[in-house]
Order: sequence, then structure tokens, then C-alpha cells
Amino acid sequence: MTTVVFRRPPRQPVPQLPRGELALESPPELPEALPRSMAQILLLLPMIAGGAAMAIMYSNRGGGVLTYVVGGLFGVSMLGMAAMSLGGNQGSKKAEVDAKRREYLRYLSQARRQARKAADQQRAALLWRHPPPSTLWSVPAAGRMWERRPSDNDFGEVRVATGGQKLAITIAPPQTRPIEDLEPLTAIALRRFVHAHSAVPDLPLAIALRAFSRVVLRGDRADVLGLVRSMLCQLATFHSPDDAVVAVVAAPELAAEWDWVKWLPHAQDDRRTDAAGAVRLVHDTMAGLEEALGDAVTARPRHAAEAPPLPGEPHVLVILDGGEVEPGCVLQGQGVLGSTVLDLSGNVPPDAGRWLLCLDVTPDAVTADRGDRSTPLGVPDRLTPVQAAAVARHLAPYRLSHHVDAEEATARVMELPELLGLHDASAVDPALTWRRRVPKDRLRIALGVGPDGGTIELDLKEAALEGMGPHGLVIGATGSGKSELLRTIVTSLAITHASDDLNFVLVDFKGGATFASLDALPHTSAVITNLAEELSMVDRMQDAISGEIVRRQELLRAAGNYVSRHEYERCLRLCDARQVVEVARLDDQRGVELGVPERRLEARDPLLDLLAGDDWRHPRNNTGRDPDERAHLHARPRRPQDGDAAPHARDRHHTPLRQLRRQQPGKQLHGRRPPPKRRPKPPPRHRAGSLRFRVMLSFPLPPGEGRVREN
Repeated sequence: MTTVVFRRPPRQPVPQLPRGELALESPPELPEALPRSMAQILLLLPMIAGGAAMAIMYSNRGGGVLTYVVGGLFGVSMLGMAAMSLGGNQGSKKAEVDAKRREYLRYLSQARRQARKAADQQRAALLWRHPPPSTLWSVPAAGRMWERRPSDNDFGEVRVATGGQKLAITIAPPQTRPIEDLEPLTAIALRRFVHAHSAVPDLPLAIALRAFSRVVLRGDRADVLGLVRSMLCQLATFHSPDDAVVAVVAAPELAAEWDWVKWLPHAQDDRRTDAAGAVRLVHDTMAGLEEALGDAVTARPRHAAEAPPLPGEPHVLVILDGGEVEPGCVLQGQGVLGSTVLDLSGNVPPDAGRWLLCLDVTPDAVTADRGDRSTPLGVPDRLTPVQAAAVARHLAPYRLSHHVDAEEATARVMELPELLGLHDASAVDPALTWRRRVPKDRLRIALGVGPDGGTIELDLKEAALEGMGPHGLVIGATGSGKSELLRTIVTSLAITHASDDLNFVLVDFKGGATFASLDALPHTSAVITNLAEELSMVDRMQDAISGEIVRRQELLRAAGNYVSRHEYERCLRLCDARQVVEVARLDDQRGVELGVPERRLEARDPLLDLLAGDDWRHPRNNTGRDPDERAHLHARPRRPQDGDAAPHARDRHHTPLRQLRRQQPGKQLHGRRPPPKRRPKPPPRHRAGSLRFRVMLSFPLPPGEGRVREN
């Protein structure tokens, strides 16, 4: 079979699940039935009195038919006015309730469209992550084969069923009055809306294999095998053989049902071969499998739900179907970190904990049994042996390429300890990370990874010192990672620079979550938060920072009218170098032993310039010195001069400085100072019983640069 090297492209953008909240308004309330007041009753008295007066007036007069007709009409009008005054308010209240009902039902129809749109978006996102098992054969053609990396959030997730899930957005019902005070029709409509749209039916459900070291499946064997085949094909399609390993431990009489697994590149051990090619990870005992995997399994720690994944190690999925399991196997029971055993025996161990998940499989449902509760998941997925073999044969020729493209480099997530070259963030040693840096590396930190896979650095020094700073501006929308970037910068500076050289003033105009817990750093001078509503505090903060800047300017001015700290440190090194040379010039008269520690010199370093002056002749003119060169000052025995007195026995090793050895890559240069002309010294006068004193002189060299000793 021909092998095809597959260069994994960067992962395609994943459709995002909807987020947010759908807050519903309260339905309208029924108008309260208020008792009639005395004013409404008194309004009837004038009408009643007027009607009675007209009846009496017309009854005492003789008249024709017209008189009775007019009196009757007058009486009817009086009764109508009385009825309108008593029942007119009821009609207006009913019309108002009808209008509010129509308005609220119109509002629910708009909210229903939002809920349905969110449900469709949720369905599309989940189906993209977990497509139906019957469509797995088409995933490689879509460019999505082996797209999941160990750093992805959905790494190790496999689909097991389809069922109802909660809507991704939260439907927040309103706080209402008792149901009897609400308008009945709108209250019923609100209840039906919440019940209908809080859950979305027929969505794929997946389990995270990283969270469990053992998954026990119980039920009819045909149903269980169909689900396991679907889970294996899901894992093999979206995870590369370098990131996931599949192995089978089956009894000899059941091994034929797992014959199709041999085609999966995840189930082949490329380190060993036989007549058929790479050795298949199919065994009849668990001990044989552990021996084949070796340290990839046996050297791992025990499984813990809260433990982070093992970096650089593949996740091992083992199917246990009747194979022999010895009591001493590391994959037995709780198992090891980064492994999951699919146990088809259906036996749940008595010491089961959070590391075990039990699935009860039936033709129509899958239920997760956690001992104290059972959770229905939905209709189980299944693949037939023919479908599973087709997927495995489709993946068989591919092997993952280890070439890293530029886009692949940026797609990889690199943690800060890895950027800084630290294997363990909890084992940071300030004695190593706070070592004094050369000027060009000060305030320079690793910030990220570029398209070529190289490290992107941020240099906060000013432009005159070949930096990018000192000021910067971070722009981004909410949730884009501005706070994460600021925490990365502060943490990187704190790890690589000592608190004597760098201090922080952390200002957060909001609640202070950006710099939470960074106040414990020894570099942090102050943490200022909650300034959004206190403009006066902003002015005080500005005054405090300005005062500190003025104080430092005054210190530099008092020290010698220096412009910056860089100029002050350069002059300090120059003064230190002059003191070293003066001591060296007096060595012949005092018997000085001068030891200057090895130090890193830059081009135009003042110490190198002074030691290479007129008093120290070099074989050639050293212009444009390499910044990486090193200088060593050594004391060697001095040849006696004419006229010198015989030295004391204890003074034979008190020799002057005579040699400068400069080491460059691939060559060594030696220079000597010609012996100075000096007058003969008188012989030393040592009286019997006299004492000799050892004196140690300390010069103000820069911190960490060593001492000069005089004996």
C-alpha cells in the first residue's frame, strides 16, 4: 500500500455557538376591579330628581299624546345617561386589555424569531464539530482530517448520541405577579414560549475522553459494538496518529470483530514491523499491550480529573473486549493520565469514582449512569462493520507530515513558560532568571511566535538605545485579549528582571481584574484600581508619577548632572575601570595581587579602552571589537629587576599584574607592558616577632562584578 504524507493545514474557522441572554418581558396584568365610590352614586341623584320633577309636572297638566311622548323620551334619556355613568369605565378597561394583549403577542413573535435563529446557529456549530457518523468518509475531502490539536478545547471529544440540549443563549423569564393577576392568554403564551425554546432537539452529544480513564458500556452487544465503532471512527478522523493511539485487547474468539481496526494508522506501531508492515496494536492480554507501548503508558502518573494533559504525549484509547487483564496492569482501575479504556464487559468496579463513566445502551436511547443519578442522552450513534471498515481503509495510507508551515506555526498555542525557555513555571529560579543582562537585552522579552516559527520580542527601551519604546498603546475590542497581553508583558518582565532593576505601577480603571494577584510580585510598587468614577484619583495618580520622575531627575542631577540612568551607569563603569588601572599601576610598589572577575565586554567598553591604552600595548590595533569577547586579568610571577632586594619568603607570591589575555572566537592575543624604570628599593626591614597584615580593599564596582584584593 502506498503511503501518503499528509501535511495538516491550519484548522478552519469553527462556527461559534451563540452567546448572550434573551430577557423576556412580563405579560400585561388584569386591571383591578375597584369598588364604586360615593361620587359616582351621587351623580345619579340629579338625574333621578330631574326625572321625577318632569313626571310630576306633566302628570298635573292635561295634554294630548304629544305630551306623553315628550315625557317618555325625556325619561328614557335620563335612564341612558345613568347607565352610561355607571358602565362606561368597564368598556374602556376592556379595550385597553385587548390592546395590551395584541402588543405582547407581537413581542413574543419577535422573541421567537431570535430564539429560533440562535437554535439554528447552535445546530450548525455542533454539527460542524460532530458530524453524523455516516458522513465521516467525506471529512478528508473537505480538508478537515486530523484538524484537532492537543491544545484545542474539543480535543478528545467523540460523539455518542443525538438528543435535546439546552439553548445556548439563556432565556430569562420575567419576575411577574401571581398568575391570577396576569392576563390569562398572554401568561399561557409566555409559559409555552419558555417550554418550547429552552431546549433544542436532535443535537449531537459528545463526551470528553480526557475526563475519564474508563468508560463502561452495558447493553445488547450489537448496540454496544455499533456505538464503539462510531466512537473509534470519530476519534481517528479528527485526531492524528501522533496525537491519539488506538489499541484493542480482545479475547481470541472475539478478535475477528475488530479486524477492521488494523487499517487505522492510529492502531499501528511504526517502531516495530513484521511481514505485513507496522505491528498492529491488537493483543489478547493487557500486559502484552502495556509491554508493546512501553514507557508511553507505564511511565505516566495516575489519572486525575483536575490534572492538566501531558504535553507532547498522545492520548491512548484502549478497547477491552474480553481480553485478559492482570491485577498489576497500570491501565486497570483508575488508570493513568492521558488514557481511556472502553470496557465492553459491563462490569462496574466497586471503587469507581469520578474517573469512571457508565453508559447504558439500548436501540433507542443512551443513558449516562453515575451511580447516584442517571442522565438520558439521546438516540445512540452506530456504524456497521462495513461502514467502519470503509472509513478505516480511507485513512489507512495517510501519515502525518512533521513539516511546520508558517500558518501552522501561528496556529499552535505556545504557553508563556515555553516562550521564556522554562520547562516548569513553578520551578522558576530567580538566581538564574534575574542575572544581570547586557544593555542590549534589558527590557527585552519574548511576546509570541511569528509566521516563521521564530520568537517575537518586545523591546521597551527607548529608540536611542535601539528599542521600541518606551511608550506603547494596545487597541482591541472587548474580549480580544488586551488584558491577557498586559499580564503576559508584566509576568515576562518580572521573571527576567530583578526587582532592583524594574518596578511596576499597575493601573486599572475598572475593577482590577486585569492585574489581580500581580500585587504579590516584589516588583510591584502600587496597584491602582476603580478609577472610572473617581476623576480626582486620576489627577492624584498623575501627580504621584510626575513627582517620582522629578525625584529621579534630581538624583541624577545631584550625582553629576546626568541625563538618564543609562548615562549614569556608563560613567560608573568608566570610573570603576579607572580605579582598576590606578591600582594596577601601583602593584610594583605594594605587592598587589589583582583579580578581576571574568566579565562580558561590549564594543567601546570603557574598561577595555583603558586597559588597551598607552600603558598596555597590543600586537595589533583592536578597532571594532566583538561585543562577545571576554577579558581576563591574571597575576603572573614577576622577574626580579636589577637592584631589587631579596624578597621575603612570604612575599614571593605577591606579584604585580603583568598580562592581559583577550579571548576571541578562534584566536588568542597576548600583550605585555614594558617594565617601568624605577629606583632600587631598600631591602625590607622585618624585625623578629613582627606581624604581617592582610588588607582587603573593596572598590565600588557594578553589582555582581567582583572585588579587588590587596595582600
